[in-house]
Amino acid sequence: MESLIIYLKFISIYLKCRLEYRIAFILDILMPIFSYSINYLTISIILNRFSSIRGWDFNQIMFLYTINLFSYGLSGVILYTPMRSLDNLVKNGDFDMFLTKPMNPFLHLINRQFEHIFIGHLILGSIVFFICLGKLNITWSVLKVIWLILVLLGATLIQGAFMIITGSLSFFYTNSTSVASSILNSLRGFIDYPISIYNKGLKILLTFVLPYGFISFYPSKYFLNKSNDEIFHHLFQYATPIVGILLFILSYKIWLLGVNNYKSSGS
Repeated sequence: MESLIIYLKFISIYLKCRLEYRIAFILDILMPIFSYSINYLTISIILNRFSSIRGWDFNQIMFLYTINLFSYGLSGVILYTPMRSLDNLVKNGDFDMFLTKPMNPFLHLINRQFEHIFIGHLILGSIVFFICLGKLNITWSVLKVIWLILVLLGATLIQGAFMIITGSLSFFYTNSTSVASSILNSLRGFIDYPISIYNKGLKILLTFVLPYGFISFYPSKYFLNKSNDEIFHHLFQYATPIVGILLFILSYKIWLLGVNNYKSSGS
């Protein structure tokens, strides 16, 4: 609770500083909205031509895509910049200061940095999500709303775990974060569409090796009643929160290994 209070105070200070340059702040948020709007338009053009992809229509793919976008934005606000900054911190020896303060280095790093650009992801994701809900035949209940919240939290943990893992590579290999992040972002692009459209190798990769499929595809099958698009066990549609927790724990273990492996290279 104390860490959360400190983090919220940091966000408040950060936003006050950024809002001194309001135009730049607003443009930073609008840029990803514009960029991802083009992605939505691209999907719209594809679906307008083919009507559906393996039984998934436009609104259903928008639902799937938006879970991916929203969870990426939520994790990115907190973790993207801290993890991307690790390369330089380790290379220059500046990570030393996180080891000399009376605070968990992981929490200290997160508390020092915040990425407001990802607010744009959250805004666009929320807008499209509610538009989709109005067009999809989903019967909502209290339990289903609670499950949606748990799915979004689980998906956010999965996205965040990959950010932590790519950042932690900096402790073992310098200049590795950008390359690893680019590779993972490319793979994340595969879940913009149902992973059932891909070959068996990619399905296995996105389910068991790098479980991006649990971010949006498997939970969307539950909400959209896609029982006819089974590729592995039907219980996978309920696994997102569990996969998120386990993967996040694993990513933190890798972070700890990295911290223990850290050797200052600063002057």
